[in-house]
Amino acid sequence: MMPPKKLRISWNRSSKSIPFFILVSRLLNAFVTQNWSDKAAEYCEQVPNPRKPDDVKRLLDSVQKALKDQEKQHGASVEEMAKEVNKAQESLSKADKELKQMSMLNKVNL
Repeated sequence: MMPPKKLRISWNRSSKSIPFFILVSRLLNAFVTQNWSDKAAEYCEQVPNPRKPDDVKRLLDSVQKALKDQEKQHGASVEEMAKEVNKAQESLSKADKELKQMSMLNKVNL
């Protein structure tokens, strides 16, 4: 197990003008991030990320742009389309079930 790292919060004379809640927010964020990193280190080794943050950001932006373009083209968001697909699948399942029941009923009546 690795020894705990010290939390670093930057503080300088100009920081006195920062509101208290922002300082508390920074402190909590640093603590949570460090706590999360420590727990992850207990679970497994750190895996190096070969991708640069700029590359990941560019990829994320392109995917978000593609989603927006798709929403414009189809006139609905991905979530709305997913809801419609789920409703259609439920209707299909219900129709299949009713068809099977009707087939069984017809076989019994013959």
